[in-house]
Amino acid sequence: MFLRGGGGTVLAIRVLSAAAADLRPEGCALVADGGVRPVQRLTVSFAEGPPGRGALLALDLELREAVDDAAFAAFRRAFAGRDVTARLDGTRFTVAGSLPLELDLGGPAERPRRVRFAPTLPAGALLRVNDRDAAGWDSGSPAE
Repeated sequence: MFLRGGGGTVLAIRVLSAAAADLRPEGCALVADGGVRPVQRLTVSFAEGPPGRGALLALDLELREAVDDAAFAAFRRAFAGRDVTARLDGTRFTVAGSLPLELDLGGPAERPRRVRFAPTLPAGALLRVNDRDAAGWDSGSPAE
């Protein structure tokens, strides 16, 4: 999926599943529910109706700014052509071809443990853009 925003901002999203390499969403909805903040929520459904079981998914994301039409076309080709895979071997979940990610899922009562992950973020940080913590933004633009 590719989402284009104001100012030439582009977000590429690839959903990876170890169980179904060709996983495709049944539906997507972009909902502006941020109230006074310009925040939108992306909801993606992978089954019609209630799901029959849980799933282990990884997201491959790339954000670009100041992208014109020609740069967007080149970005789409490059992102779509990147070979990124997810694999589950026992309790070890690995994503290859993008930033390295390796989790040990442990047992049913255990929390997953990161074995390898880059880039590492400070404790409590969810997302950093241009070396700024996204949680601290007072507006919708990381460039402000």
